[in-house]
Amino acid sequence: MHFPEVKEILVDQQIFDRLSYSRKTESYRTAIDLARLIILSYAPNVKAGEENMLALLFNMNDLWEQYVLTQLVNCSKEWTVWGQESKRFWRTSL
Repeated sequence: MHFPEVKEILVDQQIFDRLSYSRKTESYRTAIDLARLIILSYAPNVKAGEENMLALLFNMNDLWEQYVLTQLVNCSKEWTVWGQESKRFWRTSL
């Protein structure tokens, strides 16, 4: 309601190529690069290429444990199911 009307445009790589950054707008470069990947529908590829991609890394052990716990909680009607408390064993200062 409070934003002015804007016209829709077709966004392609040329739009992003024409962007210029100044001292005040340089801090937005990372956000604009991420927006470019999303808007242009770039997908990761296992082959080498010229395009830098965003990588999201997850601890697969934690992810798997959370998945199994969720499945058990959703399937159990007669039992109470809860996960175990995590305790650091080797390095406690991470």
